[in-house]
Amino acid sequence: MGIKHEVTSFPAMTEEPKYVVEIFAVEKPDRLPSEYTEQLKGVIGPRKIAALKKEAVMCPLTNSQVPFLVCFQCPSFMRRIKGTVHCSGKEPPKWPPRPSRSDT
Repeated sequence: MGIKHEVTSFPAMTEEPKYVVEIFAVEKPDRLPSEYTEQLKGVIGPRKIAALKKEAVMCPLTNSQVPFLVCFQCPSFMRRIKGTVHCSGKEPPKWPPRPSRSDT
């Protein structure tokens, strides 16, 4: 008697990316709101977060430079493989952050 294992495929892994974007290092990284790093603190170590802050991509959806941590949390992010990001191209990231106004 053997145990049967049913193989299921994950849509994000079988779906072909619409864009394959190169990741590059930046000399002076953009300042990120704390919400992007706070969500990753329990999952990724602080050194890795610091290294990822120094990387960026040219986002094909916004036609602008976007920090990798923003790209990583974008709904269109599929996977990162060997210095590239696979993007589904469905929804752009929420970048740049809107400045908060204090008109009181």
